[in-house]
Amino acid sequence: MVKKRIRYILIGLALVALGVLIALNVLGVTNINFFFEGWWTLLIIIPCFIGLFTDMDKTVSVVGIVVGSLILLVKQDVVDGSIIWRLIFPVVLVIIGLSFLIQGIFDKNAKEIRRRLDQRGSADKVNHHAAAFNTLKVDYAGMSFSNCEANASFGSVTVDLRAARIEPDPVVTASGVFGKVTILVPAGVGVKVSSTSLFGAVSDHRLNKAQAPNAPTIFVKGTGVFGGVEIR
Repeated sequence: MVKKRIRYILIGLALVALGVLIALNVLGVTNINFFFEGWWTLLIIIPCFIGLFTDMDKTVSVVGIVVGSLILLVKQDVVDGSIIWRLIFPVVLVIIGLSFLIQGIFDKNAKEIRRRLDQRGSADKVNHHAAAFNTLKVDYAGMSFSNCEANASFGSVTVDLRAARIEPDPVVTASGVFGKVTILVPAGVGVKVSSTSLFGAVSDHRLNKAQAPNAPTIFVKGTGVFGGVEIR
């Protein structure tokens, strides 16, 4: 909810600033050329800049800002285009690689999830849900829930835990590859997320994220590749 408000505030400020500048141009106070060479790169840079403050995974935003800025520099003849075009691909690879390294080293949730996955024995029940080119909805109403894996490829999977009996600290491993996984969690439970995204997103859209006393925590290991995982 807070991140959504921040997104609205930043978008609002950008629109107000643009409106003021256009009005000043009309009144003759300023003479700003809004359609300079490469102006369209701002349509990439500005949304990605906002994403740095609002998105859970910053990788795509950083890639967008870097690529958009490099193209703008080429269009403005600041740098040699022949070199920049060849640099874009390795630069993107470095950014993505660094994001994985940072997550692996500093993400406390990722470490906790890996520890719980390592401790999970073969006797522990893990439910597997997958959808490929179709839609799957799984409702755990009235059932005991411990651990599960949900994978969506060119489809969608919805795991409804709102009326489930949540066992202590379960792990949900979810991946959306050109697809979407939605996890519906009951009010009052805690949720800790570790995410890895490549032109996708793992996001927590719950309106109320407060954890009730003695309530369990659901650990979500999410992966989005041109797709995503949503927690609601």
